[in-house]
Amino acid sequence: MKEILYLKIYKEIVDKIHNGTLVYGDKLPSKRKMAKIHNVSIITVENAYNQLVSEGYIYSKEKSGFYINVLEIEKKAVSIPEEKLVEIKPDYIFNFINTYTGIESFPFSVWQKIGRNILTNDAEILLNKCPSNGLLELRQTIASYVNENLAMNVSSSQVIIGSGSENLYSLLINYFGREKKYAVEDPSYLNISKIYQLNDVNFDYIPLDDKGINMNILYQKEIDLVHVSTNHHYPTGITMPISRRYELLKWAKEKNAFIIEDDYDVELRLKGKLINPLFSLDDNNVIYLNTFSVTLNPSFRIAYMILPKRLVSSYIQKMSILNCAVPVYDQLVLSKFIQSGSYERHLNRKKKIYKDIRNIFLSEIKTAEIYEELTIKEADLGLQLLIKYPYNISDKIVEKIASENKIKIYTLSHFLHDKLDTKTLVVSYASFDPKNTEYGVNLLINLLNKIKNYASE
Repeated sequence: MKEILYLKIYKEIVDKIHNGTLVYGDKLPSKRKMAKIHNVSIITVENAYNQLVSEGYIYSKEKSGFYINVLEIEKKAVSIPEEKLVEIKPDYIFNFINTYTGIESFPFSVWQKIGRNILTNDAEILLNKCPSNGLLELRQTIASYVNENLAMNVSSSQVIIGSGSENLYSLLINYFGREKKYAVEDPSYLNISKIYQLNDVNFDYIPLDDKGINMNILYQKEIDLVHVSTNHHYPTGITMPISRRYELLKWAKEKNAFIIEDDYDVELRLKGKLINPLFSLDDNNVIYLNTFSVTLNPSFRIAYMILPKRLVSSYIQKMSILNCAVPVYDQLVLSKFIQSGSYERHLNRKKKIYKDIRNIFLSEIKTAEIYEELTIKEADLGLQLLIKYPYNISDKIVEKIASENKIKIYTLSHFLHDKLDTKTLVVSYASFDPKNTEYGVNLLINLLNKIKNYASE
């Protein structure tokens, strides 16, 4: 209570100095008189005066009292305007770029219940330092999950937790070193090459053929690590056949090289069982990467990689200085979410939603007059497809037409290193929901008609 009172007196005097009521040389009431004015103790006034002296607002004369010490001060009161929340409106009417799924199907109530139980029962775990490779419980859970669902045979020691896939790319660069020669697919997810560029890494682009990464060109290069997506390549949608997988494994063995396998959306297979990763065929030269950002939510930054057994010891030794960037609480909630079967049920719901969306999408576009002129390449895995058109028009102009019509969409050349024209749209329906799918398809059909009309002019 005394602290509040003394601050009240302090503020009153400071305000009078700022508005000019009190000026340099003015004498303040004695401590006894000020105490009487405010009906407080002398000690309270003394605390206020001492604070003013320490900040230079007043000074004391022995046996005389306290005086204003500020020679000149801005008389205008400074007001802090109230911050207004500005709604940022999107500059588009529809988004065919987004590759992350929506939040509509996310089981918030289940997630919250698990979180509350952890805060009640696992406080000790939350307060302990997390190992650099991630929380043991989550690593054990992930090891069990991939062994059961993806035909792997790994232990928790091989699992490394990271804050998103980009974080894992950087960790691998720090582990292997910048003197190594890296390679990425062309086309590919652009953030991969950007991470290598930011880390000043020497890397090369390896083009694709209809089976995935082109082995003839890969053999021509001196590559130490190659980054591939075997089960569902983005943006082409290619699933690498078993013959090409064995070719790639043979190359790695012959060259004593490593394959970084990015299996970012393997769980979103809309038809048939999950496709086993390359790692399940060879756990000696393959480093496996996966993320929960795609299946759960983009803001949920938890990804993991699985190392070959022969790298575990050296990785832990070299990288132990780094802290795991993922909060222990998030790791623990995710672990129990998977253990409880909630993750599997969530995936089943999400896949059902996107099956319906894809079916609506395809049925709607097939009714369009322009459909017979298009070639649509779809896959049973992932949430995007390719639409190829025959019109003589550059990809750059196509993207410009889309932008002018407030539609966010990329052509395939956007993901190519040499940006050659492809006459192909990359269409993601990850941000769709069943209610707006027809609307989105109609916008896409109108865009294709405008592209056709522009090319014929």
